[in-house]
Amino acid sequence: MGFRSYDMNLVVNGVKFNRVEIDDHYEEAHADHMNDKIILELVRDLNHQAFNPVKEYDDGLKVFVTEPLILRHKPYRLVWFYYDGTHELRVRTAFRTRRWK
Repeated sequence: MGFRSYDMNLVVNGVKFNRVEIDDHYEEAHADHMNDKIILELVRDLNHQAFNPVKEYDDGLKVFVTEPLILRHKPYRLVWFYYDGTHELRVRTAFRTRRWK
């Protein structure tokens, strides 16, 4: 298991990111409907928005669960995180969801 890295400039929560790293974890259960290209499209939808973390840690890690993100009329859940002071946004997993919140 590991992360694949992509150059992408975006601003989320007022933080400038220049790289997106995608964990291959999603491939275990969601490879039939998810791939890096879709995840990168979902991440682009985060640009210039602000989100509240679901968990914050003392080491600066902030974890987010964002849903629904709508892509091609389908709802997705994106689990992502970053560490304060870094310029990499990391995606733990993403998948289709049936729920529209």
